[in-house]
Amino acid sequence: MKQFFESNRQGIALHDYQSAILQWRDEATVVWSKNCLGYKAQEKFSCETPAPFFIDKYSFRRWLEHSAPATQMEFTGIPETDFLSLFGSYNETVRQSVVGSKILGTNAPSVDEPVTRSMFLDDQFGAWQSHLSRNGIELSSSVIDWYFSVPLLEVYQNSVFYPRFPVLWGPNYFRRIADQDREHILRTYGKGAVWDFYFLMMVCHEQSHLLQKGEPILNEIAHAILWIDFVLERGLRPFQVNTVTGITCNIEAPFILGRTQALKGLNYKLLYEDNLLYFDREVMGIEYSLFVALTFLAHAGVVRYRYATNLFCGMLAGDSPVVQYLQTEAVAHVSLAVSALVQSGDKSATRGLVKSRMPSFGRTEP
Repeated sequence: MKQFFESNRQGIALHDYQSAILQWRDEATVVWSKNCLGYKAQEKFSCETPAPFFIDKYSFRRWLEHSAPATQMEFTGIPETDFLSLFGSYNETVRQSVVGSKILGTNAPSVDEPVTRSMFLDDQFGAWQSHLSRNGIELSSSVIDWYFSVPLLEVYQNSVFYPRFPVLWGPNYFRRIADQDREHILRTYGKGAVWDFYFLMMVCHEQSHLLQKGEPILNEIAHAILWIDFVLERGLRPFQVNTVTGITCNIEAPFILGRTQALKGLNYKLLYEDNLLYFDREVMGIEYSLFVALTFLAHAGVVRYRYATNLFCGMLAGDSPVVQYLQTEAVAHVSLAVSALVQSGDKSATRGLVKSRMPSFGRTEP
C-alpha cells in the first residue's frame, strides 16, 4: 500500500465525475428506486427517489461502481443501509429511547401525542424563520405549525434519515454544560425550556435537511453555520457551550466560531438549493467533485469529519492556506486516496496514506 502513491500519479479521475454529475444523479435515482421497491408499503418512506439531501453521496457511489468495477459493495451500495429491519423496530425503539432530562428528573413528552406549544418555542421558531429569510431561505409558518399538530413519533419520522434512528434522543446537552449554564437557563427560561430547546434544535435541523440538495456532509455544515449564527444572535449560547471548559455540544462549532463574520453574507439560498450550483456560481478554481470525493472518504472513515468541516468552512470563509491547498494539491491527494481505498478496501492503510499526504491546518488532522 505504501507504494500506491508512488506508483499511481493520477488515481480516480474526479473531473470525469464533475463533467457528468447530472447523469450520475439520474443513474443513482434509478438504482435507488429499484433497490427500494420492496419498501414501498412502509409508512413515511418514499421509494420513488432518494432524498435530495443524499443525492451526490449516491451519485458518486454509482459513478465509482462504473469507473472501478472491482470496487466493493460497501463503497457503492445504494442505499448503503438495509432498511427492512429498521422499519420493523422503528416505532418501538423510539418509544423506548426518547428521554427527558435525568438531571432535572423530568420525562420526555409522550411520543403518541403532539408536543405542547410554549412561548419559548413560538418565540424561537419565529426568530428562526426570520433568520432563514434574511439568508434568502423561506420557511412558512404552516410548516412549523405542522410539528405541533401531529404526534411526536410522526415528527421523528419526518426526517431525511428515516428509518435510521435519530442521533439525539433527548436534551442530553443539559448534562454537558456547566452548573452555571444550567442555572442561567432555568432562571431565564424555566424548566420547560430544557426539552423545548432540544425540540427546537431537532426541528430546525430536520427542516433544513428537507430543503437541501447535494452532499450530506456539506449540507450538515451549511445548516450548522446558520444554526450557530442563530444561537449567538438569540443569546442561546448557554444551551450549547460549557462556559467553564469552553467545550461545545456542536461538533462543527470549533471551525465556525472563529469565522462567523467571514461566513456572513454568503449565498446560503443557493447552497441549500443545490451544492453543485453553489460551486458553479460562487466558487473559483475548486470543483465540487473534490468535496464529494473528500466527503466520500469521510463517510468511509478514512478522513475525519472535522477535517472535511474545516476545509469546507475555510473555503467558504476565504482562508488563504485552505483555499491554496484546495486549488493545488488537494485533488491529487483525494483522488489517489479514493483509488487506494476502493481498490484495496484497506481503510487503515489508506488512513495512514492520507495522514502522510494531506496537511494539517492547526490541530485539525485528516
